[in-house]
Amino acid sequence: PESLYLLQAWLPAGARMEMRRLYSSKADGHSFNRLCHHLVGYRGPTLVLFQDSLGRIAGVVHHADWRDAPSYQGDEGTLLLTLAPRFS
Repeated sequence: PESLYLLQAWLPAGARMEMRRLYSSKADGHSFNRLCHHLVGYRGPTLVLFQDSLGRIAGVVHHADWRDAPSYQGDEGTLLLTLAPRFS
């Protein structure tokens, strides 16, 4: 979609590539367990977007492999972002 194309322009250069859907709550279920099932073990850059019941949208760009670990994952290349609401 056009919005995804526009979003890619704001991503770090290493994350700009052909994208494919790994998980959708509509298609794959609404639990965190289902999200993890589809992400853990995936190798490569990932853009994850979340929308809450109030319409707020946030996301993360993660460059490392997704793994099941009890601690923080990410590095200096990990990016947290907010798409809505827009803050001035």
